[in-house]
Parts: sequence; C-alpha cells; structure tokens
Amino acid sequence: MESRGIYMSADWAAAEPFAKNLIRQLGELQDVARAWMVDAIASQQSNIEQLTGGLINSCASAPNWYGLAEKRVQSGCPNVRRQ
Repeated sequence: MESRGIYMSADWAAAEPFAKNLIRQLGELQDVARAWMVDAIASQQSNIEQLTGGLINSCASAPNWYGLAEKRVQSGCPNVRRQ
C-alpha cells in the first residue's frame, strides 16, 4: 500500500511518509529473509538461498527507489486521481 500512497500523492510532502514507511518495511523484510536462510532445513537450503538472495538484493536497492519516487512526484507526473 505504501507504493500506492506514493503514486497517488499530489506532491512530495504527501508522498514522503509513504516512502519512509516503504524503506523501513523493506529493511524488515530483509531481516526476515536473512532469518530464513539461517533456519532453512538442509534439503531446502538451495531454494531458500535463491529466493532470499533476490529478495535481499531487491530490498538493498530501496534507497534508490526513494530518490526516484521523490523525483517522479516532484516532476508533476500525472497520478491516478482524476476528476
């Protein structure tokens, strides 16, 4: 829902709280993915490593998403809200 909040915001002041929550939640997701890697049973280790590796890498790029979202909203990109 946070990405929708960013997308639907009329300006960066309205979008920023959603972006900050998104970054925080993605950090929490990274922590969960790392815990999965530690707790995986031996027969599933390779599957878990593949899944969590991509997840951790995606979450690590979140600060870039924040900057892109800020630029997009500030540039006046049209959003979904229409009359």
